[in-house]
Amino acid sequence: MQTVNVSMHGIVNQSAEMRGIVALIDSVAFQTHILALNAAIEAAHAGVHGRGFAIVAKEVGLLAQKSSHSTRDIQQLINRSLLQIDQGSQAVELLTGNLRQIIDLVNKCSALMGEISLASFNQGESIQAVTARIATLNQVAQQTGDVVSAVTEASQSLQGESERLEKAMARFRLPVQ
Repeated sequence: MQTVNVSMHGIVNQSAEMRGIVALIDSVAFQTHILALNAAIEAAHAGVHGRGFAIVAKEVGLLAQKSSHSTRDIQQLINRSLLQIDQGSQAVELLTGNLRQIIDLVNKCSALMGEISLASFNQGESIQAVTARIATLNQVAQQTGDVVSAVTEASQSLQGESERLEKAMARFRLPVQ
């Protein structure tokens, strides 16, 4: 963008130089026109002998007018070019501002993506920790289930033994006093 601005400023400077040259040409055309008028006046004073000179003076006057019109046309072209350069410069400035905003937004998005990535990583670690705790709880539950099964089995065994001992004791009767 800076290169475009430098180029546009160069064109503006060159246009100023062209304006100077056009002003010089316009001044020469004006002076030539004045000289042509003076020559026509002198040719008129010379009478018949100045007739050829009058024709040349007239042609020089016409050339001076054409030069003057051409310099005005060139000046208008330069003015239009400068206007377009100014509009282009404004467009470049607007574009530069828009690009800065886009870069800022991209940087913000990049920062947000970094935060999201970190949050996702932390969430993944939390999920792994919860999964490990669930696995530990599952093992404890399995061990508790095994212990309950063993206690139930032992309880049933003791109940069976208790019933057998009760039957065995029922055979023995002690005298009542």
